[in-house]
Amino acid sequence: MRVSVSAQAVVFSLAFPFLTTAADDASYNASLPFRPNNVTLLHDPYYWVGSYYNGTTELKLMPYTGLAGNDSAQCPLLANTTTTARYDTILALTEPSIRNNGSDPVNAFLMLWDPGFDFSTITSFGWPLVDLPFLQWSYLSSQFVALPIPERLRHSPLPLQIQSQNWFYWELNTTTQSPPYRLSSTITTYYNGAGALRANMTNCTSTEIVPWLIDLGPWAPDNNFAYESEWPAMTVSMEFDGETANYTIRGYFDSYRIYSNGTSRSGGEITHGQFTLRFAGVLDAYHSDILANDTVTPTWLRTVGFNNNSLNIGYTGAAGRTMSAGSSVAAAFAALVLTQVVQLFL
Repeated sequence: MRVSVSAQAVVFSLAFPFLTTAADDASYNASLPFRPNNVTLLHDPYYWVGSYYNGTTELKLMPYTGLAGNDSAQCPLLANTTTTARYDTILALTEPSIRNNGSDPVNAFLMLWDPGFDFSTITSFGWPLVDLPFLQWSYLSSQFVALPIPERLRHSPLPLQIQSQNWFYWELNTTTQSPPYRLSSTITTYYNGAGALRANMTNCTSTEIVPWLIDLGPWAPDNNFAYESEWPAMTVSMEFDGETANYTIRGYFDSYRIYSNGTSRSGGEITHGQFTLRFAGVLDAYHSDILANDTVTPTWLRTVGFNNNSLNIGYTGAAGRTMSAGSSVAAAFAALVLTQVVQLFL
């Protein structure tokens, strides 16, 4: 039996969108939120399916404000002052998976470096996100456990990661049926990020500007360094689409003077107050999958490693197809259709 060229085109257009160019990766598992291993230049922190945004984070510290306004134990020279620190930032919004222990619509990884950091120096494979070179501070909505190293990465001394326990849970505003997606959360558990968040503020005994260690969160150590709930819960909000992302954290902070010998909790120099941490960034299309624009919950069409988006890292121009998460059934259907197509040509 023979079919017309136009009919062949229609059948192939139905079948091929579910096929991928990641077939050379025998370990690829579409049920997990990872890119395939056929992109040889892919490195930290871009292993996850999702959107990546580059931008700046501004940390605004306001000592002696809110419930901390009458704390006489603070440094008096910091009263009525506002300090602002800025960081170069990558925000990764990634697809959750069966390894998450909640029902979050996304995993959010906020990673802060000092201004002017050269991101091209991050060429390691398989580092835990919290150990990325020169990373100052990170705030992750979920933590990680180890994943076996793919063949091409076995030279790395460290394993790849995969999401596990959630640090906090996102609530998705479902009043809209498409981007921009709006999410929020209230954080009451003890988690103040990873790394050492620092800012320069006035010394307690002079007008000298000195470094301070900043702890964000509702929990603070008492005199015996046992963490207790001292402040109200932090609030987190986020909005993103296929072009931009905004991420804001508000709450209270505790800070401790950092001395030349590296100690930070001595001498009685401490201050508290309110803070606002705000990120604004634009999409890094080179490292991002395509965010669908017609779904109630965030959904990505897998493109990095599938050779179907000319803006992506690793794109070579060969025929590629789009695969979304959970499309193994669709792929099986495509294989069946393709079998029928072959039979039509015989």
